[in-house]
Amino acid sequence: MKKINIPIFLIIIIVFLAVAQIFITHSLASSSAVAGEIELKIARLEEETEILKGEINELGSLRRVISEAEAHGFMAQIDMIYLSEAEAVAMKE
Repeated sequence: MKKINIPIFLIIIIVFLAVAQIFITHSLASSSAVAGEIELKIARLEEETEILKGEINELGSLRRVISEAEAHGFMAQIDMIYLSEAEAVAMKE
């Protein structure tokens, strides 16, 4: 058997570990960039959600519904008419 020279063996191990560290660092940097992009998208979507919630609240408000109904010709009910059972149009037999 041939003896491996210890300094050469150590140099090979150090080079291997340095290359592995470079790959791991690159992988982490890439993951960090992707995470940053996702965080930006989340922030944009949260802002958009708040804007849309405001628009929904505005469109669904009672004042808005009343003004839209009046613009389309609907009128508010002034007098309510109630029918008792005796005044019912269709009678059960």
